[in-house]
Amino acid sequence: MHLLNDTALEQAIKVLQEASRIEFYGNGGSGIIAMDAYHKFMRTGISCIAHTDSHFQIMGAGLLSKNSVVIGISHSGSNKGLLEALEIVRARGAKIIVITSYQKSALSQLADITLYTSTRETEFRTEASSSRLAQLSLLDTLYVGLSLQRQEETLKNLQSIRETISMKRI
Repeated sequence: MHLLNDTALEQAIKVLQEASRIEFYGNGGSGIIAMDAYHKFMRTGISCIAHTDSHFQIMGAGLLSKNSVVIGISHSGSNKGLLEALEIVRARGAKIIVITSYQKSALSQLADITLYTSTRETEFRTEASSSRLAQLSLLDTLYVGLSLQRQEETLKNLQSIRETISMKRI
């Protein structure tokens, strides 16, 4: 079964390209993925942030506009706090991209675009760690796709970040 739909991936990149703001929502292990995405996407020049606490997610969601995009990340697709936040996002008219492993999950039902990752548990690697690697790879793909569309601005921002980070080095 081929889970990663090329059309959905292209649509996600287009929606991100048109966004005035991108917010990443994830709780627990998915929160770490959200922070990694924020670390990358801030280089594109689009205002973005990651919220890893459900209270901050609903507060942030309440401030979104129709030009905003939220990427909700949940392996199971059934995190109650994330669902509550995405319901507010939906009411605000912002776009919702969901990254999950389960096609029939509650999160998938709220999404404008759903990107699926497929993982399985092995003796040495739990399903959660496999899911984390798949989600990181998928977000890297979105970042590269968006950066290619905003190449000039992204390259300028990367240079600026390199210069400012160099001040932190000995």
